[in-house]
Amino acid sequence: MSSPENVKFDFENRVFAVEGAVFRKTSSGEVALYVSMGETVGAVPIKQLRSVFEIEAESEDEKLLEYAIDGLEYVREIHPGDSVPLEVLTGEASWMVDEKYLFAAKARITMQLIAWLTKEELESSDPKSFLERADDPETKKLVQEAFSEVAESLGYGKEKREDVVQLVDRFAQEMSYVEALRDQLGQILEIAKKLKELYKVHRSDSNLGEAITRCNTLLEKPVRTLFKKFPALDDEVGDVLNTLRYYDTKVELVRKVRDELRQVYLMWEDLMTVWAESDTTNPTEAEHVIRETYRFAAKHFVQTDNWSLSA
Repeated sequence: MSSPENVKFDFENRVFAVEGAVFRKTSSGEVALYVSMGETVGAVPIKQLRSVFEIEAESEDEKLLEYAIDGLEYVREIHPGDSVPLEVLTGEASWMVDEKYLFAAKARITMQLIAWLTKEELESSDPKSFLERADDPETKKLVQEAFSEVAESLGYGKEKREDVVQLVDRFAQEMSYVEALRDQLGQILEIAKKLKELYKVHRSDSNLGEAITRCNTLLEKPVRTLFKKFPALDDEVGDVLNTLRYYDTKVELVRKVRDELRQVYLMWEDLMTVWAESDTTNPTEAEHVIRETYRFAAKHFVQTDNWSLSA
């Protein structure tokens, strides 16, 4: 099954070789293999697959089925031949982020280092404010001094400052995914803002006005809960010396939050695309996007706080 970091869904049973076969979650959250059945597509639950096709316990196919079940916590679908998501195998992220988010993560950590060194409160938690003065000689001097002092405090010795630099770089890589999600999920706040603007336009329409009101009611608590996760994590890792001292524990926390946020993003992705591609100044498009938002909110958030992909 290849190396621990590169396991593929190379099944032996011929059922998995059916053209177009794909693993997805059903509307109830159960993992199933979707296969073509004439002109229709059928969903065969994993439990039924094991029984009908006599997939034995401890077999390679059984192990891959378990990987598929776990993997669909992180991706929308899995095709035979795909690689097992790294989240399942190593805890690393299986998706890519733009380099700008790595810069943002490094900037945020560097700001924390300087604050720790100078014993001063951060003027701003926005990495952009640091990036704007990153080339300033005094800033560069403080950064280098901070690395040396952290190395001394961690017991490495100031001469091993480079070890701290590497540790910070590794942690910034972990945090870059959170920075990406901080940005991407910001689209949800834009949707909430636009819904309020649309209400002002359509409140005289009893149907659309009521639909917008219901959307706002259903989304308010989940959105508020979601955006508390970012400052909560920032607080957990904001003490840079403590974070570097307990590096493995903090990475585990970051990955847990990252995966939770990624699930939320995948759940919202289609709706965010609909909003991005719609001209809400056009009454027909506005009505469509409002209806789509209400269907989404009613499906996922009626009397539940469950933001998982299975919701």
